[in-house]
Amino acid sequence: MTGANDGYWDWDLKTGTVYFSPHYKELLGYTDKAFPDNLAPARAALQKLISGDQEHVEHEFRMRHKDGSLRWILSRGTGQFASV
Repeated sequence: MTGANDGYWDWDLKTGTVYFSPHYKELLGYTDKAFPDNLAPARAALQKLISGDQEHVEHEFRMRHKDGSLRWILSRGTGQFASV
């Protein structure tokens, strides 16, 4: 991931814990300590993945940079679901 110069995030649905890589935060002008976690766009896009209707997700949405400008984010991913 570092070589691709991408920011990444991980969401543990069981605990609700979300991890954002330092570079993901940098892309939006934030430091590791201060970062708004607006998960609404991601939650909507991931619903089909969570329900099992899709194996992969690709979603483009806007996030506000710390300087007030809007940035387009392309999020791609898949889920890893443990059987209970």
